[in-house]
Amino acid sequence: MERNKHSFLVELGTEELPPKDLKTVSQEFANALSLALHKANIAYDELKPFATPRRLGILVTGLNSSAANQLIEKKGPAKAACFDENGELSKAAQGWLKANNIDFAQASFVETDKGAWLYYAYEQPGARSAELLPAAVQEAIAAIPISKGMRWGNHEYVFIRPVHTFTMLLDDQVLPGQAFGINSDRRVLGHRFLGQKEITLAHADDYETDLLNLGKVVADFEVRKAQIKSQVEKLAAANKGYVNLEEDLLDEITSLVEHPNVLIANFDPDFLKVPKEALIHTMEGDQRYFPLFADSKFTSLLPHFIFVSNVQPEDPSLIISGNEKVIRPRLTDAKFFYEQDLKTPLENLIPRLKTIVFQHKLGTVYDKVERLEQISAYLADKIQVNKEYAVRAAHLAKCDLMTNMVFEFTDTQGIMGMYYAQAGGEAAEVATALAEQYLPRFSGDSLPTTQTGAILSLADKLDTLVGIFGINQPPKGAKDPFALRRAAIAILRILTEGKYNLNLEEVLAQVIQIYGDKLEVAPEQLKADILDFIKGRVRSLYEEQGFSVDEIQAVQNLNINNPYDFFLRLKAVKDFKANLACEDLVAANKRVNNFLAKSEFANEGKVDPSLFETAEETNLYQDLLVLEQRCLPLYREQNYFTLLGELASIRDEINAFFDNVVVNAENTQVKANRYALLYKLHLLFTLVADISALNY
Repeated sequence: MERNKHSFLVELGTEELPPKDLKTVSQEFANALSLALHKANIAYDELKPFATPRRLGILVTGLNSSAANQLIEKKGPAKAACFDENGELSKAAQGWLKANNIDFAQASFVETDKGAWLYYAYEQPGARSAELLPAAVQEAIAAIPISKGMRWGNHEYVFIRPVHTFTMLLDDQVLPGQAFGINSDRRVLGHRFLGQKEITLAHADDYETDLLNLGKVVADFEVRKAQIKSQVEKLAAANKGYVNLEEDLLDEITSLVEHPNVLIANFDPDFLKVPKEALIHTMEGDQRYFPLFADSKFTSLLPHFIFVSNVQPEDPSLIISGNEKVIRPRLTDAKFFYEQDLKTPLENLIPRLKTIVFQHKLGTVYDKVERLEQISAYLADKIQVNKEYAVRAAHLAKCDLMTNMVFEFTDTQGIMGMYYAQAGGEAAEVATALAEQYLPRFSGDSLPTTQTGAILSLADKLDTLVGIFGINQPPKGAKDPFALRRAAIAILRILTEGKYNLNLEEVLAQVIQIYGDKLEVAPEQLKADILDFIKGRVRSLYEEQGFSVDEIQAVQNLNINNPYDFFLRLKAVKDFKANLACEDLVAANKRVNNFLAKSEFANEGKVDPSLFETAEETNLYQDLLVLEQRCLPLYREQNYFTLLGELASIRDEINAFFDNVVVNAENTQVKANRYALLYKLHLLFTLVADISALNY
């Protein structure tokens, strides 16, 4: 008797796959096969991807024997068109029955909202899974993303790397099919150096265990990663050190080995005189090693590194010494570059910046530095911090681009500037700012810790935004070569988290003026474009922080150009939204807005108390006068939560007004006066946000 549930294995055996892409490619392959099975209507319990440097595999378990049956429905002519005047079947009905190869007795009439129709339905049995799987696999393979393809031999096939084996096993049966000219069979490759070189699988379920026991391959990416992480942590602790297990590096190293063996090696302590960032870059970026730190905050290095080998000899000393020999010349280069760079003061490198083009329409990096000095001076005045430090940091900001160390290790730009500035006797805040100018480098990255660093980072990003938008080259689609989206979010974060009250409209106007005639877009249009671009990043930034869309929209409706002020308003709205009084305030605000939106009296005139005809008008007006005196100081202090509470305190008077006063009075003067009163209320409402945008 045939089993109802089956296991299905597909594997591509390849040459070494690119380590940075392996995890993504594996997941995309699994997603593509899952989609193909869904389209083929084949149900399963679990689909598990496997990925090593030399294979992409997927094991599907709990697979149904056949695709699910399908209900096939056929709709024929309308009932009225199915019979002629004699009550006989019409030619239209007869033609439809013949086309579907059925008798009239097999059909029926189905009632719809558009009348009755001739109808026939039947259940079509699903095809056997064994027949459908090869096509599903081909579809999945074709969907694997290939950033840079390869050809091999005399084939015309293109894939990430040459393919040497192809396996499709349904339980213990090899399914027929080809991939890249290779026939499917039950043969898979073991570890290149350990265990059996080839393994013949008896059953799909044996895949993972046979690879491990016979082929010495840990096929599961996550299992292999967990093994590496555990071994690294134990080895670090045993040597009284700490390791910064960054996910990207851990994933890449996991993608380089099939059977991880974690070892520790040493380097000459004399190299510790070189800034740690250069050493870390050499060990992590060039060699895929884990540097060993002396403390849990990763501030100082130990003269050791941990590496992951793909082999397991009884005596690992040769592997260890080999890695030590490999790293030594690289560290020697770093030490040489550092010592050579120290011989030339940063100041002396400034003229060389004229040889580096920032952007051909915007000039050189030297031109950018001159702008940074002006922008930084302006920002320092605006937020009242040390102007001398800000200008000096801007003056030296890009000098390290001309150093040997940064030329060799580009990721250390800014950081090396800090070290060289310290060695040159610059003020500590100036030196630190040189490293902080590039912060934040990515989403969630730390921000500048110094005011000078914050100013320089802002100046750098504002200069780039204005310049690139000013020559009409904003980001398009996924293309953003100057990382302007990241720059916009960085500006928002620095201003908000640094609690800097800066009006971006004014700041952009100043930067545009500093650029002068280099820009091609009219100043007002340019300013508006950049403001829209920055505000376009606001929603995603704050949604990630847990603010709802309506809360964000309530503040955005006021067109606030001060990011820190925007955040204070947003936080107040979120906090106040939980207050029971908020819903009443929102309802009242919406009623006010509805009246003002439909009236020719909106925004016109002052309130004249002599025209009041009801106590409710008088009471509301007097409350508004008192409320103005309470709210305006709170507004100036940016104490928006308390301000909203004050507004809520008169909700009873507002409700009484709407319940008892006819706003659209017959007397035109009285009517206009009541609208003036509503407008006065509206102005108070919108001191914080457009409360009417909130949802309940």
